[in-house]
Amino acid sequence: MSGCWVTQSLHPTYNFFAQILPIGILAALVYQRNGNLNIKYALIIAVGLIVGNFFGALFANQPFISSELMKKLYGIFVLMIGIRYLLSN
Repeated sequence: MSGCWVTQSLHPTYNFFAQILPIGILAALVYQRNGNLNIKYALIIAVGLIVGNFFGALFANQPFISSELMKKLYGIFVLMIGIRYLLSN
């Protein structure tokens, strides 16, 4: 997005704090109330996400990773996920 005041490396940070964290907590509370949340699996997934995000943030903030490269890597990732969905049963 041209003219955007947020660099590509900061997008995940703002996305996490503005959307994922509050919406995820509210959704988890609703699922828990309805008996549809397995706490053990949720904690395992949460630990995996924390570790993955930590190393992803370390990778994204390296001096050799430009905003342009981040956009391309993210585009490839989204494309791969899309192809996987199209080819799955």
